Amino acid sequence: CLFVCPASGSPVLVGDSVIPRYTISFIFTRSTLHMRYHKEGHRPLIFTGVIMLLILAAVQNGLPALTLPVLVLCLGLYLFMLNFFRHPERPIPQLDEQILYAPADGKVLVIEETEESEYYQEKRIQVSIFMSPLNVHVNRYPTSGAIEYSAYHPGKFLLAWDPKSSQ
Repeated sequence: CLFVCPASGSPVLVGDSVIPRYTISFIFTRSTLHMRYHKEGHRPLIFTGVIMLLILAAVQNGLPALTLPVLVLCLGLYLFMLNFFRHPERPIPQLDEQILYAPADGKVLVIEETEESEYYQEKRIQVSIFMSPLNVHVNRYPTSGAIEYSAYHPGKFLLAWDPKSSQ
């Protein structure tokens, strides 16, 4: 199997970024003005927008001199949230069962053989991708197929670069 970046179609090695070129653009480009946003982000975006409007109204009435700095801070935070919850289209350039497309944007930290002890109970190849807060936080299927096993493991809130966070 070949592990590739969906945007370029080029093979991915440890240390490579799997951020498609067209998603590096920020919120104000023509393509991102029509961006879809992940459904889990709708409530936080609405709630935060309302709270920010209330804060701005309070600052405007109480300390008008601070209105511009607070407005800039609120807009920056809100743009960061829009950037975090975006859900762009990811066209697959070539359908091939021998190609595994990167399931997430980010930086490939590890491609290694590891012992899988939960389902296969044998050695498998593990690909670990670090997603920074600026990456799209949507995981996609890297290949076609049927899901035979699924399990939820509650997070331990480990640092992303800790090798235990990939287990």
